[in-house]
Amino acid sequence: MMPPSELPVPRFTIAERDRRWAAVRANMARDGVDALVCVYHTGHHNHWQADLQYLTQIGGNNVDASLVFPLEGEPTGFVINPYYEGPAARDWLSDFRVTRRAWGDMIAERLKELKLDSGTIAISGLRDHLRAPEGIVPSGTLDRIRELVPEAKIVNGTWLCQEPRMRKSAEEVVFLDRSIELIEKSVDAMYRTARPGVRECEVYAWMLWEQVANGGDMPTLLSWLSGPWGGMSQRLLQASPRVLQKNDFIFNEIESRHGGYCAQQVQPMCLGRIPPEVEEMFKWQGEAFEAVRERMKPGTTFDELIEAGSIVGKKSEVYHSHVTMHGRGLGEDWPLIPGRYSPEIGRLQLEERMVFIMKPSVERRDAKFRGDGIVWGDTIEVTASGGRRLGKRPRAFLQLDD
Repeated sequence: MMPPSELPVPRFTIAERDRRWAAVRANMARDGVDALVCVYHTGHHNHWQADLQYLTQIGGNNVDASLVFPLEGEPTGFVINPYYEGPAARDWLSDFRVTRRAWGDMIAERLKELKLDSGTIAISGLRDHLRAPEGIVPSGTLDRIRELVPEAKIVNGTWLCQEPRMRKSAEEVVFLDRSIELIEKSVDAMYRTARPGVRECEVYAWMLWEQVANGGDMPTLLSWLSGPWGGMSQRLLQASPRVLQKNDFIFNEIESRHGGYCAQQVQPMCLGRIPPEVEEMFKWQGEAFEAVRERMKPGTTFDELIEAGSIVGKKSEVYHSHVTMHGRGLGEDWPLIPGRYSPEIGRLQLEERMVFIMKPSVERRDAKFRGDGIVWGDTIEVTASGGRRLGKRPRAFLQLDD
């Protein structure tokens, strides 16, 4: 068998591992945590195992795994098959254990080996997860850990990794740049294959084919709306066999994974020529996009970005705008705007190498449906001179010639 270290797969350096481990362990020491536990959960396109992959490189195609990460000593990864940890994981870890028994049993056994059965144990995702405020930890696993290490103090560990994950390293930004390259291959496939008379699921399949054929990971998010202007379908996460019609619109959210890292773009298309009203809205949307992008510098607050994103409503009597943003990395990083927004988040300041999908929307003031608005978006890195678009394609509303 070819050793995992020889497989040409995305992998991070030992220096990057040491940087992450040091940052997370500093947070653990600050909070009096003896061990961080990451419990298997492949939900939300595998975003909910991001902390585990951040610390281990274990991951790929929804493999379920868990982790005991002590303040001191060797971390232990748990997988359901000795080949499922992923080819890059052994660059970083040496202690892998196959879960022949229940997850909670294995985790508790390792805590006892570390003599932490009466220590403070933080569990990632116990509460305050970005899209799951009540938590993502399976209750049966949590009950079993509590039963087997009853003297342990169980606390929420969501923020131990989330804080470091918000600020990307140079290596992480390179992975996100590569993710954008894969996304733009999907955009090319959409423009090449979306035609009247073609089933939308065929277009969807070609978009995913480009990603996998060029080294992208699964699973990934590709959301889809299509139909005539003013009569769009509901938002789908898998395209239907519906046959595309002349002058149909396609709206989407396109992600692709490279080594687990997923950027995002939003690229609308019309199977014809867009009507004058849509063209006007798209121009307004560009003004909102640039107003936010220019302010994406260290020290700017999220309140200031939200204010910048509302620029259209201050200039137009017909349209208004608002910005949607959320962090990009191994899934989603804080914050989520406008969802899960609070005054405390509004006062947070941007820092260099934070990375977000930024996608302002423009709608008529009297719009009633999601499909009545225009969205275009790209992944943006915060830099000293303003937001850097990771995408290389020019901003455009894709159209077909008559």
